[in-house]
Amino acid sequence: MPASHRSRRELSSMLENRLTNTCIGQVIDVTFCATKRTKVASKNLLAEAGVCLKSPGIKLKNISAHLKVIREATVFARNMSMTSDDLQIIHDLMDAIHNTPQHIEKDFWTDDKYLEMYYSPFDKQWESKGLSLVKVYKEACDSQ
Repeated sequence: MPASHRSRRELSSMLENRLTNTCIGQVIDVTFCATKRTKVASKNLLAEAGVCLKSPGIKLKNISAHLKVIREATVFARNMSMTSDDLQIIHDLMDAIHNTPQHIEKDFWTDDKYLEMYYSPFDKQWESKGLSLVKVYKEACDSQ
């Protein structure tokens, strides 16, 4: 029967069967947001419209907060590189944030532990220069 003559229910069932049968070994927690029900889909669908990751680990607001820290750190480093001969602060700042993308991706530590291991040491040394990574992170979390 041509696709144009199939009911919405038949097409949905075919898609569900195709997803189920082709996703063996690739299944992760994904919500297929285009329908009213939750379905497990393949990793390949993450780039498709209407599909979003449901991670039990790091929350979206925490990811946004870490991205805000990276943005603020980058702007701060750019400005410091133009106005300071002391490159140690830029070195320490980059050292404090260089694992942030991996933390977001892999979620090895809790955010509190990550802040303690990476952001806090920078703050203790350099906060008086005008940037607190922990403060940026917490303010970004609180604003969401």
